[in-house]
Amino acid sequence: MDDDKREKLREYLRNNRPKNRVNLGNSSNNKENSNKNLENDLNLDNSQISDNKTNFRDYDKEPLIVKNYLKFVNIILIFVYFFLLFLFLIFIGVETRYRSGGIGIGMFTGLSYVLFQPYDKNLTLIIFNNQFIKYQINNEWKKIKISDIKEINKNCSNSYLDLHKIKISNSLLIASIVLFFSTCILVKDYKTAFVIVILPVISYFLARFILFAFINKTIFGYKVFNSVAIYKKQNFLSKDENYINILPNKKNLKEIEIYFVNKLNINLKNQKCYFSVFKKIILKRSLK
Repeated sequence: MDDDKREKLREYLRNNRPKNRVNLGNSSNNKENSNKNLENDLNLDNSQISDNKTNFRDYDKEPLIVKNYLKFVNIILIFVYFFLLFLFLIFIGVETRYRSGGIGIGMFTGLSYVLFQPYDKNLTLIIFNNQFIKYQINNEWKKIKISDIKEINKNCSNSYLDLHKIKISNSLLIASIVLFFSTCILVKDYKTAFVIVILPVISYFLARFILFAFINKTIFGYKVFNSVAIYKKQNFLSKDENYINILPNKKNLKEIEIYFVNKLNINLKNQKCYFSVFKKIILKRSLK
């Protein structure tokens, strides 16, 4: 190559040289950052899609089927009560002259809950769909429309239908206290009064605890307020039930909570808790 050609080549390179090498680096960094941002956006979108797939459930194609254990807890209640009554009378004892009366009144107290709450066939399976909650009574399927639901709360009542109700209210509690002290005065024996009034209450909560341990295979996570009552708007002329009450296992309870968050934007954990499905007594403001 002659000198003229070399000189022209040098001049060309001088004129077309990159002005700032730092800019090249910045351009490279910008490109890398842009790629990373794009990748992050894609990952975020994929995560959101994944979350949506997880949270969304078509309850018509994949209905939530919940087993209701309330009838079973009432049966357990009977056995628990008589077992505790037997232990109390045998190992602690009651005065001889009050023994027969204490047993008789105690047995009636234990059976009264069962006598006033007849047992329907079915009502052991509750089916949750997109628009309806279905349940079966005496081999007849009934349903509650989601839009007709008036209220939902948690409670510790063993009553599972509006047709089977013993209203527990402030008046009933006061009457129970009066009955207890009246019994103590009449029989002059606190042991007999305990059998008549206190033992059924202990049996009530113990039966629910036993059932919880049996159906969940654990005693951890037990809560007194683990029944879910669903109230529907009542037509004055309607003969349908005003509510259904469900006692599910832990797994189904979480699924029910998710269902109502998705369908009605109701978080059961923030709802008031009642001793009775009749909501006269608030024992706990929330489950937080």
